[in-house]
Amino acid sequence: MRFAIGFILLTAPPLIAAPVPKEIRAGDDQRIVGVWTLTNAKYGDTDFESAVGTKWTLGADGKAIRDRPNEGVGKATFQIDSKALVKTFDWQTGEGNTFVGVYELDGDRFNVVLIAKGLVRPTVCQPTEGGFYFEFKREK
Repeated sequence: MRFAIGFILLTAPPLIAAPVPKEIRAGDDQRIVGVWTLTNAKYGDTDFESAVGTKWTLGADGKAIRDRPNEGVGKATFQIDSKALVKTFDWQTGEGNTFVGVYELDGDRFNVVLIAKGLVRPTVCQPTEGGFYFEFKREK
């Protein structure tokens, strides 16, 4: 009897699955954390070239630092909802300006569209009239 139980334990498939890689396990709230460099920016259909090179440092606590060339550092907060039908991204500057938007996160690429709070939240992550469209690349 002992031999039969031991044989079954040795030959049966493992009951514990292999660990899932961290980048697959992590939700957007964890994957968005880091330093992002702005590579493309638009306001409506107009290129917003002076903003390119801006760095956003996004923390797990919802706090952010925006470091824009020639303007300096500003503090902000952000909130995401990755479970919404369209993933939402809200941004509040340290000066109290609030923007609502949507985002896409794909590996080392992060795109967001923001529009002033009180206006209708965008439903797609692409340039929109009266809104800011940003494309970021993760810093390594």
